[in-house]
Amino acid sequence: GEKQVKIIYKKSYCFLTVNVLPLDGIHSDRFEVADGLIYKVPSGTSVAELLNSIAEKDLVKIMSGNSEVTSGFVTTGMRAVLSVDGEERYSADIAVSGDINGDGEVNILDLMRLKKITSELKTASKAQIAAATDSATAASVTAADLVKMKRRLMDMEKKSEELAKKAELNIQLINQEEL
Repeated sequence: GEKQVKIIYKKSYCFLTVNVLPLDGIHSDRFEVADGLIYKVPSGTSVAELLNSIAEKDLVKIMSGNSEVTSGFVTTGMRAVLSVDGEERYSADIAVSGDINGDGEVNILDLMRLKKITSELKTASKAQIAAATDSATAASVTAADLVKMKRRLMDMEKKSEELAKKAELNIQLINQEEL
């Protein structure tokens, strides 16, 4: 809630009204945060981008296992940990959309891991389920999530082929202009 703070400096003082928020969790203006998860994080999101979206960024560290991560891209399975005076107050697992295997990329390896999870050959963490379903409340992955992942990879391949064709056309245009 709102609090009034009296600031005294030398022989002067002033009152400021500040909005004090409880440190009861992590809040992001860009990503979904619920049920101990930060989810719907796009692949290619940097650690800096994630931290800058967090209201409590000065108190939050991104962790991979026991190591703090300060650069690079976030991956499924990393954790955002909010600490005050060295005491952990809250943590949230990070779920990068489509990154089922936790390498930070969305590719055929994620599809293979998801297939093993749906056929119950592998168990899935809460973050992996959120990465597959884009939901904090899903309890498991389904065949529909597997189909969605296949479509996502096919769309990525199609976009990649389109970019390659555009690049080839640009090279041809440049070569024609040089003649």
